[in-house]
Amino acid sequence: MQAQHSPTGYQLECLDAAVPGLEEVPSSFPLDRPALARLIKANFRAHRDTAAQLSDGYTALDQGFAALRAIPEQLYLEQCSSSSNAEGVIVDVTSKWMGTTEEPPTGEAKHAFSYRVRVTNARSSPIQVLGRSWEIFDANSALVGHIPLSPENAIVGQQPVIPPGRTFEYVSGSVLSTPSGTMRGRLAVAELRGLQQWRRGEDWFKVPIAPFMLVRPQSSGGG
Repeated sequence: MQAQHSPTGYQLECLDAAVPGLEEVPSSFPLDRPALARLIKANFRAHRDTAAQLSDGYTALDQGFAALRAIPEQLYLEQCSSSSNAEGVIVDVTSKWMGTTEEPPTGEAKHAFSYRVRVTNARSSPIQVLGRSWEIFDANSALVGHIPLSPENAIVGQQPVIPPGRTFEYVSGSVLSTPSGTMRGRLAVAELRGLQQWRRGEDWFKVPIAPFMLVRPQSSGGG
């Protein structure tokens, strides 16, 4: 199964790593519990009439159990994902809890989260992502972080040019005092003439980043 740039592309990559050799891929989105159940059944049917051994000692039964073990992680990723499509720019985000540390000298618990952002250009012309804004809320809906939108503040130090049909992806992180929260934001984007990069004073437009959750998994003892 090949990784796909889609609203659930990151989920599919994780699923492919957890369950090698899938012959059937999801036909509906989001990749939630019903979709995962259909996926598992479809792959069992695909292998029902073939030899039990698939490759490298991996059997259809092994694949079934691996798929079952992958379900909690996939549901967690679905819960922590969002997708938006505006102005011909698709923005997919998936967050993941990275662990808890104690902040000296108070010993206050801090919850670290990473988030993966994929920006896909569905327009007919190249675009350049100039900057981004974020609003970060804790579990009590209190605003605990704010980065204002500017066409000059870049994303992870870059202002990538994205040709039509291509995707730019980056990973960043956030830290909360609570085991859950939410983020939302916007991108500052310019449409380019050819591949000539944006210059200060030229027009740009705003693209929303749909809200997504920052959540400590239940299996890790958090809420």
